[in-house]
This record gives sequence, C-alpha cells and structure tokens, in this order.
Amino acid sequence: MIELDHAEKFRTDGFVFFPGLLPRDLLKRIQEELPKVLDEPGPQRFLEDDGTTVRAVYGLHRKEGVWQEVATDSVVSQTAKSLSNSDLYVLQWKVNPKSAEAGDQWEWHRDFTYWQAEDGLPAPRAFTAGIFLDDIDEDNGPLRIVPGSHTGPALHEELEAMDHQEITDREADDWSAAVSANLSFAISDGGATTLSGGREVFTACGPAGSVVFFDSNVVHGSLPNRSRRPRTLALISYNPVDNAPTDWPTPRPAYFVNLEPTPLP
Repeated sequence: MIELDHAEKFRTDGFVFFPGLLPRDLLKRIQEELPKVLDEPGPQRFLEDDGTTVRAVYGLHRKEGVWQEVATDSVVSQTAKSLSNSDLYVLQWKVNPKSAEAGDQWEWHRDFTYWQAEDGLPAPRAFTAGIFLDDIDEDNGPLRIVPGSHTGPALHEELEAMDHQEITDREADDWSAAVSANLSFAISDGGATTLSGGREVFTACGPAGSVVFFDSNVVHGSLPNRSRRPRTLALISYNPVDNAPTDWPTPRPAYFVNLEPTPLP
C-alpha cells in the first residue's frame, strides 16, 4: 500500500514518483523481452520521421508473460489500485523507446484529450504508470510534467484542434497524428506555462525500475534524446471500469486501446 502523502500528492500535483519501485527480476525480464517487441513488424509499431527508428509500440495489453504480469499482478498494479477508489482495467499498454541520438520529442499534451476525442472516454479518471526501463537523466530526454495542470481548463488551442479533427475526414488507418513528433492535440509552451501557475516543471529522472504515475489530464512531454544512451519508457494506462467508453466515435484498432474492460484481479 502507498502512504497517504503519496496519494495526496497524486491528487494535488497530478503525479507521484517512486524511485526503483519495480523489482529487479521483473525489470530484467522486461528488458530481455524488449528487443523482440521493438523488432516485431506490424501496424502497432510506429517509427520516427527518419523511417527506421522505433518511436512507439502499442498493444502490449494483448501479450502474455511478463507484460501481463507487470500490468495486472505486480507492485505496479497494486500501487495503481491504491491510487484509485474504483475497479481498474488496463486501458493501454505501450513502450516509447527514445533511441540514443535519434529519439525525437513528445510535445506538451494531455492524454485525456486523445482518449476523449478518439475513444469516447467519458471523464479524465484514467492515469498512467511510466516505468523506466533505462536509467534516465536530464540528457536522454526525460519525461517532463507540469504539476497541478490536471485541474486546469481545456485551452483554446486544444479545443480548436478537436474542432478541426471533427471537421476533417481522416483516413481510417491513419493514426500517426497521435504518435508523431508533431502531435494532433499538442499544447504550446505558452499554454503549458499558463497551466503551470508559476510552478516548476517536474523532470522525471532516476534509475531503471523507477515508476512515475501521472493523471490523464496532466500536461506532460519530453525533449529529444541527444545523448548516446537510450531512454525507454514503458507506459501502462489504467482506467476505472465504470469509466470505460460505451459510445465509440471511431473505434481505434485493438492494439491502441483495450476494448474489453476486465477488472484487475
């Protein structure tokens, strides 16, 4: 169980950080399985603009073994349940391998904006566990979070982007705008500053095995990796069962989001 101050920090700041939370055996097993996941071709794998570097791999909620164990039966899932007063299921399970000297930025954004527009998620009650699969520091493109921004209103630029998407007919199989270095619902630096309320951005640095839990409505992003070291982040998103989408605007492929809200054991 997590401490009360951790739960309070999660509510007020929109995130909470646990250095070295994932046990070494689970971390080692994921690290060993990672190359196979990154090399597996298919629509679940997205590349950087160079056309060769893997940017993101989705659909890990459909894989067995260590992927299933970490997401549903580990200290990560136990901590997730402690942060929520609801029955949870795995909404999304992906890996963002920010390769050495080639991994590009992730612009400021809110996850809920995508899940609301793309999947019909009713309310911003989902949250994500970001698991460090590498040692992460200031130089290799760490996750950056704007504390308290999960309580701020939707910005005009976000609403404009959503209105534009409703008007624009997108090709049924083109989901790259949700994954590219130029995100469809990106928030500008000025917007992020507005939502920060003067608070300093949190930079998630720490040893492999650390885990940061962050709210689906908190503003976050990361800079390019210009170091000679990788920065791999595994991301498990949890959602309350009673917040599962029931009216899908345009159902995304099952590798993007889990269409079956089976509660965690």
